[in-house]
Amino acid sequence: MNADTVNGEIVSSMNSMLLLSSSCQAVIEDEIKEVSSDWYKKLDQELGAAENIVLEWRQSGYLYFQTDVLKKIISVGQTIGGLNTSITHLFDEINKNGLTPTNKATLIAQFNQAKTSIKGLDGTIDGYLERLRDFQKQMEGPHSQMTQTIADVQAEESKIKSEISAINTHIKALQHQISVDRKAISKAKAARKRGIIETIFGCVFAPLTGGASLILAGIGASSISDAEHEIQSMESSISNYQGQIVSEQHSLNEDEKIVATLNALNMSTKIVLDDIDSLDLAMTSLRTTWQTFVQELDDVISKIQTASSAQEVVLQQAWWNAAVLAWQNIETSTKTLLDRQTDTNHVRIG
Repeated sequence: MNADTVNGEIVSSMNSMLLLSSSCQAVIEDEIKEVSSDWYKKLDQELGAAENIVLEWRQSGYLYFQTDVLKKIISVGQTIGGLNTSITHLFDEINKNGLTPTNKATLIAQFNQAKTSIKGLDGTIDGYLERLRDFQKQMEGPHSQMTQTIADVQAEESKIKSEISAINTHIKALQHQISVDRKAISKAKAARKRGIIETIFGCVFAPLTGGASLILAGIGASSISDAEHEIQSMESSISNYQGQIVSEQHSLNEDEKIVATLNALNMSTKIVLDDIDSLDLAMTSLRTTWQTFVQELDDVISKIQTASSAQEVVLQQAWWNAAVLAWQNIETSTKTLLDRQTDTNHVRIG
């Protein structure tokens, strides 16, 4: 097991979790100006339902990650470190005095303790993924409802069909670019001595004179990494597309501007769902790493079980020593990720 690779997976998982948390806050900050049209109340209720769902994850998602993932990883590192003294002593005894049924059985029991501890990580990740997938199911409801409501509203506005089509194309392109930028943020290297940097962009997609907005869509970014460049790139992308979207509205009245840019609200909920998928993928990859390590450990245990000489057993010490060093590295790195404070910046675009 390569400690640097595992640490990278843990950081990627945490960055994915933080991006999801920031996109939840972005949905909470979505705004639409009240209008007298019949569809407004329905869409406002659907957006409100989405906001209520993301609020719980915003409040608890980071806590779940710390308790279900980071602290469990640290605990396994401590368990393996604690077993190292006795396992090393057993290897030394076998090397010096020979293999006996007693020291062989004791060594296997010690390795099985390590295995049980690591397999526990599999279960905790399963629990985290269960919470995450339940959140996803809840979120899919209002997002799907909003998608249908917006499609129905825009379909009725034949007079501004070309403007709606152009703006929807820009919003779709912006969504794609945001996805690219956020993937780059999640893959950035962790900064050891800093907190969590979060930026919530409030993007004015239907501006009014005097700085007011008919529609304000939230877009979030967050990282424990040296990702300032990636976040700046994301801000530049948002600003660029915001300008293109606003330029398509020059001939529209206020109500038409709102209708034409409604998918900006749906974009915020879609980003949440995309972030859930990304976090699910990152956590599943991390779980696969633990499962692979357990398979390696099983192989070592099997070799010890079938060994008929001290030399055959002692050959497995090199694997164990490498595993201990790897887990020391993982434990130390994971501890640096705990209890980081979040510094949230709000940036208005438009």
